[in-house]
Amino acid sequence: MDQTPYDLIVTEKYRRQQMNEIFFALRNLIPNPTKGLDRASVVKDAIIYINELKQTAKELKILMEWKRCNKERMKKHKVKDDCSHSF
Repeated sequence: MDQTPYDLIVTEKYRRQQMNEIFFALRNLIPNPTKGLDRASVVKDAIIYINELKQTAKELKILMEWKRCNKERMKKHKVKDDCSHSF
């Protein structure tokens, strides 16, 4: 089925509207976005923010592992202390 020039214009207008809505939604997910409203600025801000989130997640994993190991060490020391005091 061939599209008329009008159909192509309507289709393209709808596609642009959808893309604009997607970029607007993406921009709203980014805290403190730059002043630029252009798509390149939105994508750049999103990349920076995602990398910051990845770094934060990595740091939290390290912190959780450190706390878990520290908790296990404390339990071992407590068991040893309890055993030495029972005599």
